[in-house]
Amino acid sequence: MSEYHLALITELLKQYSESREYNSGTPSAYLMRFKERHFPTLYNSDKTKRENPMRRCIMCSKDNKRRSTRYYCKQCNVGLCVVPCFEMYHTKQ
Repeated sequence: MSEYHLALITELLKQYSESREYNSGTPSAYLMRFKERHFPTLYNSDKTKRENPMRRCIMCSKDNKRRSTRYYCKQCNVGLCVVPCFEMYHTKQ
């Protein structure tokens, strides 16, 4: 019975781990933010009519701070304050 469960879990992990987006927290995506070159980019969105659309900074959110920013990492698709969150996100675990 346990071999069946292990095989089932393995197949489920294979199926769903490949369909995730880049910034979803998979181990390979998590490590890629340290290896590749990333640059802050001004956030623009076609989904909103706001003149200056903003995103929540994920680093500030981890510290239970609600801070919005106009910048994000295009490669990781996450909102980040330019200073100091962008550097911290791409250099520290």
